[in-house]
Amino acid sequence: MKYISIEKDGYFSIIKLNRPERLNALSRQLLLELEGAIGLVAKDEETRIVIITGEGRAFSAGADFKEVPPEMSGAEFRASEAGHRVMKALAGLEKITIAAINGLAVGGAVALAIYCDLIVAAEGATFSIPELARGMPLLWGATPRLVSVVGPLKAKELILTRDVIDAKEALRIGLVNRVVPTDELITAAKEMGNKIASGPPMAVIIVKNYINAMLSTNLADASVFDSYLGALCVGTEDFKEGVASFLEKREPRFTGR
Repeated sequence: MKYISIEKDGYFSIIKLNRPERLNALSRQLLLELEGAIGLVAKDEETRIVIITGEGRAFSAGADFKEVPPEMSGAEFRASEAGHRVMKALAGLEKITIAAINGLAVGGAVALAIYCDLIVAAEGATFSIPELARGMPLLWGATPRLVSVVGPLKAKELILTRDVIDAKEALRIGLVNRVVPTDELITAAKEMGNKIASGPPMAVIIVKNYINAMLSTNLADASVFDSYLGALCVGTEDFKEGVASFLEKREPRFTGR
C-alpha cells in the first residue's frame, strides 16, 4: 500500500492515512487502499480495536477534488464513488473502531470519523464541511449520519455555514467523545480501547450492533438518495464553478444554474 499503513499492537490495529504531502486527501487510490485495509483487519482474528488516524498535521483534507474535474458527468461521478464503499465497509466492521483526529478534518474526513464507533480528537484538531462551496452536498451517506450524531439543527449549521470548529466546540456539540493533548492522542485512543476490550468480546459487538441497528433503518432510507444527489449536483454549472474556483484558489461565482 502506498497511502495507507497498518500497525499491529496486541489486539489493536492502527490504520494510518499516509499521504501527508497532500494533507491525506482522500484520493481514489487512498480510498481503495483504505477499503483493502478494512478488509484485512476484518479477517484478523487477533484485532479487536481498530484506530484510524492520519500522518503529519492533518487527519485528512477530505475528498481530493483534483480528481473530480468540472467536466465530470453525473454517471462518471457515481461510477467513481469509492468513498461510499469505504464507509459501508467501515460501518459493517465487527470490530470497535476509534477515529483519532490528529489535525484538520475536512468534509469527507468528517464522514470517515463519524462512521467510526468513537472519536478522540487532539486539542489542535479542527472540523469543517465545505462541500457546498464546491456546489456539492456532504456525500458517502454521511449527512443522515451527521444528523444522528449532532442533531438536525447542528448538522444544518455545519453544512450550510461551512464554519470551521475547533475540538472544544466539537466536544460540546457531541461530534467527538474526548479531547486530549496532541502528544497523548494515540495513548488516549488505546486507553479507551483497553477499557472496551476488557469487556466480554461477544457482548461488546452485540451492543455495538444493537445501537447501530437503532439508527440503521433511517440512515439506510436517507442514504439511498446519496449518489443521486451527488450526480444531480455534478451536472450543474455551480458544481463546475465550485470545483474550478477551488482548484484556481479564488472565490466562486455561483449563478444558481
